[in-house]
Amino acid sequence: MLILLSLLAFIAMLCSFFLFLPLTYSLSADIQSPFHIRTVLSFLNHGLYYEWDYVFGQKPTKLCYIGWHKEPLSGRGQPPGIVPDKKDPEEPDKEEEDPLSENTIRDALQGADSPEPDDVCAASDTFWWKDYVWSEDFLSSCLSFFLRLLHHSRIRTVQTTGTLGLSQPHQTGMLSGFLYMLLPQAAQDLQFDFLNEIYDCHIQIAGRIYPGVIVLYALSFIVSPPVRRLLWAVRQHRKEFAHG
Repeated sequence: MLILLSLLAFIAMLCSFFLFLPLTYSLSADIQSPFHIRTVLSFLNHGLYYEWDYVFGQKPTKLCYIGWHKEPLSGRGQPPGIVPDKKDPEEPDKEEEDPLSENTIRDALQGADSPEPDDVCAASDTFWWKDYVWSEDFLSSCLSFFLRLLHHSRIRTVQTTGTLGLSQPHQTGMLSGFLYMLLPQAAQDLQFDFLNEIYDCHIQIAGRIYPGVIVLYALSFIVSPPVRRLLWAVRQHRKEFAHG
C-alpha cells in the first residue's frame, strides 16, 4: 500500500512539473525587402515545436516536432505511377426534375410555412439548453474565463529595431507618437525617418503560457454555479431520454 501511495505521489509530482513548464510563443517580422515573418510555438524544446516561416514571394516553410519526433505536415499523395481512373461523363437524366423549378420552390415554401407539430417539439427538445447558456450568470462566467486566459497569455516582450519612414512626414509622426504612447520601451530602439520613405526594421513579440494555470482556470470555470447548473441539467436530460 505504501509503495502504491508513493508511486501515485511521484506521478502527481511529475504531472505538476510538466504542467507548470512554460509553453512559449514568438513572432518576428522583418519589414524590408523582401518581407519576412516567422512564428514559433515551443514546449520542452522539441517536445512540442511548430515553426512557420514565410518570405514574400516564396512558399511558406513549416516545421513540426511532437514528442521529439519530426511530423510530416503535408498530406500523402498517391504512389508514383498510379493514375486515377477516368470515368466517362454520365449523360444527364432528362426526366430528372429541376431542383430550382417553380413547382419545387412552391412546395418547399408551403412546407416551411406550416411546420408539423412533431417538428416543433423536436426543435424545442434539441435546444432545451439555450435558457441555461444564454443566462446572464453563464455569459458572465464565460467572459471572465476568457479574459483570464487573455491576461495570462498576453504578450510580455516587444522589441523593435531599425529605421522606419512612411511616404508622408505627418504619417510617420502620427505612427511614432502612437508607438511611444502604447509601447514606449519597445519604440526606443526604433529610428523614424521623416524625410525619406524607408522600411528597414525588425519587430519581435513573445509570450508564454503555463498549461497548469489554464487547467486551474478551466476547473474554476467548471465548478462555477452557472456551469454546474448546466451540467446537472444535461445529466437529468440524458436520464429522461434514456428512460423514455
